[in-house]
Amino acid sequence: MWRFIILGAFACMAHLAQAAEAGKVIFVAGKASVADQPAVDGGSVGEGQMLSTGADGFLYVKTIDSGLFILRPNTKARIVTYHVDDKNPANTQVKLELLSGVARSKSGNAVKQARQNFRFNTPVAAIGVRGTDFTVFTDNDTSRVAVISGAIVMSGFAGSCRPDGAGPCEGSTSRELSAAQRGQLLQLQRGQATPQLLQSSPLSPDQVSPPRPDEPLAHAGSTGGGANSVTGQTNLDVQKTVSLNEAWEMVFHRKEATGKTSRYAQVLPRGSVAILSGASRSEWTHEIPKRKKEAGVLRVRRVSVTFRKVNAEAPVP
Repeated sequence: MWRFIILGAFACMAHLAQAAEAGKVIFVAGKASVADQPAVDGGSVGEGQMLSTGADGFLYVKTIDSGLFILRPNTKARIVTYHVDDKNPANTQVKLELLSGVARSKSGNAVKQARQNFRFNTPVAAIGVRGTDFTVFTDNDTSRVAVISGAIVMSGFAGSCRPDGAGPCEGSTSRELSAAQRGQLLQLQRGQATPQLLQSSPLSPDQVSPPRPDEPLAHAGSTGGGANSVTGQTNLDVQKTVSLNEAWEMVFHRKEATGKTSRYAQVLPRGSVAILSGASRSEWTHEIPKRKKEAGVLRVRRVSVTFRKVNAEAPVP
Protein backbone atom coordinates (compact mmCIF):
# COMPACT_ATOMS: atom_id res chain seq x y z
CA MET A 1 0.00 0.00 0.00
CA TRP A 2 2.78 2.42 0.90
CA ARG A 3 4.33 1.70 -2.48
CA PHE A 4 1.19 2.94 -4.25
CA ILE A 5 1.02 6.05 -2.05
CA ILE A 6 4.65 6.87 -2.82
CA LEU A 7 4.13 6.34 -6.54
CA GLY A 8 1.04 8.53 -6.40
CA ALA A 9 3.00 11.27 -4.64
CA PHE A 10 5.72 11.15 -7.28
CA ALA A 11 3.10 11.37 -10.04
CA CYS A 12 1.55 14.40 -8.36
CA MET A 13 4.95 16.07 -8.01
CA ALA A 14 5.72 15.39 -11.67
CA HIS A 15 2.41 16.96 -12.69
CA LEU A 16 3.12 20.06 -10.60
CA ALA A 17 6.60 20.35 -12.09
CA GLN A 18 5.20 20.10 -15.60
CA ALA A 19 2.65 22.83 -14.84
CA ALA A 20 5.24 25.24 -13.40
CA GLU A 21 4.73 28.80 -14.60
CA ALA A 22 7.02 29.81 -17.45
CA GLY A 23 5.62 33.29 -18.01
CA LYS A 24 2.54 35.46 -18.44
CA VAL A 25 0.64 36.80 -21.42
CA ILE A 26 1.30 40.53 -21.78
CA PHE A 27 -0.55 41.07 -25.05
CA VAL A 28 -3.00 39.19 -27.23
CA ALA A 29 -4.77 40.17 -30.44
CA GLY A 30 -7.02 38.17 -32.72
CA LYS A 31 -7.38 34.43 -32.23
CA ALA A 32 -4.79 33.03 -29.82
CA SER A 33 -4.88 30.25 -27.27
CA VAL A 34 -2.95 28.77 -24.36
CA ALA A 35 -3.56 25.06 -23.70
CA ASP A 36 -6.60 25.12 -26.00
CA GLN A 37 -8.17 27.98 -24.02
CA PRO A 38 -8.50 31.57 -25.31
CA ALA A 39 -5.43 33.57 -24.31
CA VAL A 40 -6.07 36.54 -22.01
CA ASP A 41 -3.89 39.43 -20.86
CA GLY A 42 -2.21 38.53 -17.59
CA GLY A 43 -2.91 34.83 -18.03
CA SER A 44 -0.34 32.30 -16.89
CA VAL A 45 1.65 30.20 -19.35
CA GLY A 46 2.87 26.89 -17.97
CA GLU A 47 5.70 24.65 -19.05
CA GLY A 48 4.60 22.26 -21.79
CA GLN A 49 1.37 24.06 -22.66
CA MET A 50 0.57 24.45 -26.36
CA LEU A 51 0.49 28.03 -27.61
CA SER A 52 -1.22 28.79 -30.90
CA THR A 53 -2.42 31.70 -33.01
CA GLY A 54 -4.91 31.93 -35.86
CA ALA A 55 -4.66 33.84 -39.12
CA ASP A 56 -5.11 37.16 -37.30
CA GLY A 57 -3.54 36.18 -34.00
CA PHE A 58 -0.60 37.59 -32.05
CA LEU A 59 0.54 36.40 -28.64
CA TYR A 60 3.27 38.03 -26.51
CA VAL A 61 4.56 36.11 -23.48
CA LYS A 62 6.87 37.65 -20.89
CA THR A 63 8.92 34.86 -19.35
CA ILE A 64 9.65 34.60 -15.62
CA ASP A 65 13.13 36.09 -16.16
CA SER A 66 11.79 39.06 -18.18
CA GLY A 67 12.48 37.55 -21.59
CA LEU A 68 9.99 37.55 -24.47
CA PHE A 69 8.44 34.77 -26.53
CA ILE A 70 6.25 36.15 -29.33
CA LEU A 71 4.00 34.19 -31.67
CA ARG A 72 2.86 35.78 -34.91
CA PRO A 73 -0.15 34.56 -36.99
CA ASN A 74 -0.67 30.87 -37.81
CA THR A 75 1.92 29.68 -35.30
CA LYS A 76 2.16 26.76 -32.88
CA ALA A 77 4.80 26.60 -30.16
CA ARG A 78 5.57 25.43 -26.63
CA ILE A 79 7.71 26.54 -23.74
CA VAL A 80 8.90 23.03 -23.00
CA THR A 81 11.04 23.88 -19.97
CA TYR A 82 11.68 27.13 -18.11
CA HIS A 83 13.50 26.27 -14.90
CA VAL A 84 15.39 29.23 -13.42
CA ASP A 85 17.90 28.94 -10.57
CA ASP A 86 19.02 32.45 -9.62
CA LYS A 87 21.39 31.22 -6.91
CA ASN A 88 23.12 28.73 -9.18
CA PRO A 89 22.67 29.74 -12.85
CA ALA A 90 24.38 26.53 -13.97
CA ASN A 91 21.17 24.73 -12.99
CA THR A 92 18.95 26.91 -15.16
CA GLN A 93 17.36 24.97 -18.04
CA VAL A 94 15.32 26.63 -20.82
CA LYS A 95 13.88 24.93 -23.87
CA LEU A 96 11.48 26.41 -26.44
CA GLU A 97 9.87 24.58 -29.33
CA LEU A 98 8.42 26.09 -32.52
CA LEU A 99 6.29 23.56 -34.38
CA SER A 100 5.13 25.81 -37.23
CA GLY A 101 4.85 29.48 -38.13
CA VAL A 102 6.96 32.45 -36.99
CA ALA A 103 8.12 33.21 -33.45
CA ARG A 104 10.55 35.57 -31.82
CA SER A 105 12.67 34.83 -28.76
CA LYS A 106 14.40 37.51 -26.69
CA SER A 107 16.66 36.16 -23.96
CA GLY A 108 15.72 36.93 -20.38
CA ASN A 109 18.10 37.61 -17.50
CA ALA A 110 18.44 33.95 -16.50
CA VAL A 111 19.15 32.81 -20.07
CA LYS A 112 21.89 35.40 -20.38
CA GLN A 113 23.54 33.85 -17.32
CA ALA A 114 23.17 30.28 -18.61
CA ARG A 115 23.38 30.41 -22.41
CA GLN A 116 24.90 26.93 -22.44
CA ASN A 117 21.57 25.58 -21.13
CA PHE A 118 19.25 27.22 -23.68
CA ARG A 119 17.75 25.36 -26.62
CA PHE A 120 15.22 26.46 -29.28
CA ASN A 121 13.97 23.50 -31.32
CA THR A 122 12.13 23.36 -34.63
CA PRO A 123 11.13 20.16 -36.47
CA VAL A 124 14.52 20.15 -38.25
CA ALA A 125 16.93 22.32 -36.26
CA ALA A 126 18.43 23.12 -32.87
CA ILE A 127 19.24 26.78 -32.09
CA GLY A 128 21.45 28.03 -29.28
CA VAL A 129 22.13 31.63 -28.26
CA ARG A 130 24.83 34.09 -27.34
CA GLY A 131 22.57 36.46 -25.35
CA THR A 132 20.20 36.99 -28.19
CA ASP A 133 17.04 38.37 -29.79
CA PHE A 134 16.05 36.45 -32.92
CA THR A 135 13.11 35.40 -35.11
CA VAL A 136 12.43 31.97 -36.60
CA PHE A 137 10.21 30.63 -39.35
CA THR A 138 9.56 26.93 -39.66
CA ASP A 139 7.34 24.34 -41.26
CA ASN A 140 7.88 20.61 -41.05
CA ASP A 141 10.78 20.60 -43.53
CA THR A 142 12.47 24.02 -43.49
CA SER A 143 13.61 26.46 -40.80
CA ARG A 144 15.01 29.98 -41.22
CA VAL A 145 16.41 32.25 -38.54
CA ALA A 146 17.30 35.96 -38.52
CA VAL A 147 19.13 37.72 -35.67
CA ILE A 148 18.08 41.08 -34.26
CA SER A 149 20.79 41.36 -31.59
CA GLY A 150 23.53 39.06 -30.33
CA ALA A 151 24.22 35.79 -32.16
CA ILE A 152 22.90 32.25 -32.55
CA VAL A 153 24.26 28.85 -33.52
CA MET A 154 22.12 26.57 -35.70
CA SER A 155 22.47 22.83 -36.25
CA GLY A 156 20.54 20.01 -37.83
CA PHE A 157 19.51 16.93 -35.88
CA ALA A 158 22.25 14.39 -36.55
CA GLY A 159 24.76 12.45 -34.51
CA SER A 160 24.86 13.69 -30.92
CA CYS A 161 22.51 16.60 -31.69
CA ARG A 162 19.09 15.25 -30.81
CA PRO A 163 15.68 16.94 -30.31
CA ASP A 164 15.54 15.72 -26.71
CA GLY A 165 18.94 17.25 -25.91
CA ALA A 166 19.67 20.44 -23.94
CA GLY A 167 21.76 23.46 -24.82
CA PRO A 168 23.23 24.35 -28.22
CA CYS A 169 24.61 21.79 -30.64
CA GLU A 170 28.09 22.84 -31.69
CA GLY A 171 30.29 20.98 -34.13
CA SER A 172 31.60 20.84 -37.66
CA THR A 173 28.10 21.01 -39.18
CA SER A 174 26.79 23.86 -37.02
CA ARG A 175 26.84 27.45 -38.21
CA GLU A 176 26.73 30.80 -36.42
CA LEU A 177 24.87 34.00 -37.36
CA SER A 178 25.23 37.37 -35.64
CA ALA A 179 23.33 40.64 -35.80
CA ALA A 180 26.41 42.17 -37.46
CA GLN A 181 25.53 40.14 -40.57
CA ARG A 182 22.80 42.57 -41.49
CA GLY A 183 20.09 41.24 -43.79
CA GLN A 184 21.42 37.67 -43.75
CA LEU A 185 19.75 34.57 -42.38
CA LEU A 186 20.40 30.88 -41.92
CA GLN A 187 18.23 28.21 -43.52
CA LEU A 188 18.18 24.50 -42.81
CA GLN A 189 16.13 21.98 -44.78
CA ARG A 190 15.35 18.44 -43.75
CA GLY A 191 18.18 16.14 -44.83
CA GLN A 192 20.82 18.89 -44.99
CA ALA A 193 23.90 18.49 -42.84
CA THR A 194 24.84 22.19 -42.56
CA PRO A 195 22.67 25.34 -42.53
CA GLN A 196 22.90 27.63 -45.58
CA LEU A 197 23.67 31.34 -45.31
CA LEU A 198 21.17 33.35 -47.37
CA GLN A 199 21.54 36.96 -48.46
CA SER A 200 18.58 39.34 -48.13
CA SER A 201 16.01 36.61 -48.72
CA PRO A 202 12.34 37.54 -49.21
CA LEU A 203 11.67 34.37 -47.21
CA SER A 204 13.02 35.82 -43.94
CA PRO A 205 10.73 35.42 -40.90
CA ASP A 206 9.80 39.11 -40.89
CA GLN A 207 8.85 38.93 -44.58
CA VAL A 208 6.81 35.75 -44.17
CA SER A 209 4.95 37.12 -41.13
CA PRO A 210 5.65 40.80 -40.38
CA PRO A 211 5.60 42.06 -36.79
CA ARG A 212 2.87 44.35 -35.54
CA PRO A 213 3.92 48.02 -35.38
CA ASP A 214 3.67 47.82 -31.59
CA GLU A 215 5.76 44.66 -31.20
CA PRO A 216 8.26 45.11 -28.34
CA LEU A 217 11.40 46.66 -29.70
CA ALA A 218 14.96 45.38 -29.67
CA HIS A 219 17.90 46.72 -27.70
CA ALA A 220 19.27 50.11 -28.61
CA GLY A 221 22.17 49.96 -31.01
CA SER A 222 21.32 46.56 -32.46
CA THR A 223 22.34 46.07 -36.07
CA GLY A 224 20.18 43.13 -37.03
CA GLY A 225 17.41 43.11 -39.60
CA GLY A 226 14.59 42.18 -37.24
CA ALA A 227 11.59 43.91 -35.75
CA ASN A 228 11.75 47.57 -34.74
CA SER A 229 15.29 47.77 -33.38
CA VAL A 230 15.33 50.69 -30.94
CA THR A 231 14.57 49.79 -27.30
CA GLY A 232 13.56 46.87 -25.14
CA GLN A 233 10.14 48.24 -24.10
CA THR A 234 6.67 47.41 -25.36
CA ASN A 235 4.91 50.17 -27.25
CA LEU A 236 1.32 49.71 -26.03
CA ASP A 237 1.19 52.66 -23.61
CA VAL A 238 -1.39 55.40 -23.65
CA GLN A 239 -0.50 57.92 -26.38
CA LYS A 240 -1.50 61.59 -26.33
CA THR A 241 -1.38 63.76 -29.46
CA VAL A 242 -1.82 67.54 -29.24
CA SER A 243 -2.78 69.32 -32.51
CA LEU A 244 -1.28 72.81 -32.51
CA ASN A 245 -2.03 74.22 -35.96
CA GLU A 246 -4.57 73.04 -38.54
CA ALA A 247 -7.48 70.66 -38.06
CA TRP A 248 -6.76 67.43 -39.95
CA GLU A 249 -8.49 64.07 -40.08
CA MET A 250 -7.06 60.96 -38.42
CA VAL A 251 -8.22 57.62 -39.88
CA PHE A 252 -8.32 54.34 -37.96
CA HIS A 253 -8.38 50.83 -39.50
CA ARG A 254 -8.93 47.40 -37.99
CA LYS A 255 -8.96 44.04 -39.75
CA GLU A 256 -11.96 41.99 -38.59
CA ALA A 257 -12.19 38.22 -38.21
CA THR A 258 -14.34 38.14 -41.37
CA GLY A 259 -11.40 39.48 -43.37
CA LYS A 260 -13.02 42.87 -43.91
CA THR A 261 -11.39 46.09 -42.70
CA SER A 262 -13.30 48.52 -40.49
CA ARG A 263 -12.62 52.23 -40.95
CA TYR A 264 -13.25 55.13 -38.59
CA ALA A 265 -12.35 58.78 -39.22
CA GLN A 266 -11.98 61.49 -36.58
CA VAL A 267 -11.20 65.16 -37.21
CA LEU A 268 -8.58 66.53 -34.80
CA PRO A 269 -9.47 70.22 -34.35
CA ARG A 270 -6.82 72.84 -33.76
CA GLY A 271 -5.86 72.87 -30.09
CA SER A 272 -7.41 69.48 -29.40
CA VAL A 273 -5.89 66.57 -27.50
CA ALA A 274 -6.39 63.01 -28.78
CA ILE A 275 -5.75 60.23 -26.23
CA LEU A 276 -5.23 56.75 -27.68
CA SER A 277 -5.44 53.83 -25.25
CA GLY A 278 -6.77 50.29 -24.97
CA ALA A 279 -8.08 48.86 -28.24
CA SER A 280 -7.07 51.97 -30.20
CA ARG A 281 -3.43 51.11 -29.42
CA SER A 282 -3.59 47.31 -29.66
CA GLU A 283 -6.22 46.52 -32.32
CA TRP A 284 -6.42 49.59 -34.56
CA THR A 285 -3.84 51.27 -36.78
CA HIS A 286 -4.06 55.01 -37.36
CA GLU A 287 -2.76 57.52 -39.87
CA ILE A 288 -3.12 61.06 -41.17
CA PRO A 289 -3.92 60.49 -44.88
CA LYS A 290 -1.73 62.30 -47.42
CA ARG A 291 -3.80 64.75 -49.47
CA LYS A 292 -3.61 68.35 -50.67
CA LYS A 293 -6.91 69.55 -49.19
CA GLU A 294 -8.67 69.16 -45.87
CA ALA A 295 -12.46 69.72 -45.97
CA GLY A 296 -12.06 71.50 -49.31
CA VAL A 297 -9.35 73.87 -48.06
CA LEU A 298 -5.71 73.65 -49.10
CA ARG A 299 -3.53 72.22 -46.39
CA VAL A 300 -0.66 74.39 -45.16
CA ARG A 301 1.07 72.69 -42.27
CA ARG A 302 -0.02 70.53 -39.36
CA VAL A 303 2.00 70.82 -36.18
CA SER A 304 1.44 68.30 -33.40
CA VAL A 305 3.17 67.00 -30.30
CA THR A 306 2.86 63.31 -29.40
CA PHE A 307 3.53 61.87 -25.93
CA ARG A 308 4.02 58.11 -26.14
CA LYS A 309 4.22 57.53 -22.39
CA VAL A 310 1.37 59.13 -20.46
CA ASN A 311 0.10 58.76 -16.92
CA ALA A 312 -3.55 58.30 -17.84
CA GLU A 313 -4.63 58.46 -14.18
CA ALA A 314 -2.90 61.76 -13.42
CA PRO A 315 -5.27 64.54 -12.29
CA VAL A 316 -6.13 67.20 -14.87
CA PRO A 317 -5.06 70.69 -13.64
